[in-house]
Amino acid sequence: AIAVHIIFLWLDHYISFSWLQLLVPFTSSYSNHVATFGVILGSIGVALGVLAMYAVALMVLSSLGWINTRQGIWRKLHYLGYFVLPAVFVHALATGSDLKYGTFRTVWLLIGFMLVLIILTRLWRARTLSRD
Repeated sequence: AIAVHIIFLWLDHYISFSWLQLLVPFTSSYSNHVATFGVILGSIGVALGVLAMYAVALMVLSSLGWINTRQGIWRKLHYLGYFVLPAVFVHALATGSDLKYGTFRTVWLLIGFMLVLIILTRLWRARTLSRD
């Protein structure tokens, strides 16, 4: 899905991206000119999408190669999921044309709030966060 997303962005002529901008974080200056809490996050959103792509690739590749042989490293790499989720959330919010305003943006923000609650609950249940 990530590869298809990148290929279609590269083929899209409405907003032109080079391969460098699609594969290297902080090389794109794209912005949909919408502020989130007063801050325009367009280029940061693109960079977070690129970083999340590499984090997902690391998690998938480690699952294919190290799940049985290097479980400690594999387990630690999967903590990247706690970075990927908010990075993809901000990426969509800051760069997506569907989430510029209106109902979809409100629903997306509510989903984000619920995800924060779910993550905090998971961290608390796994005893990562202190119960004191």
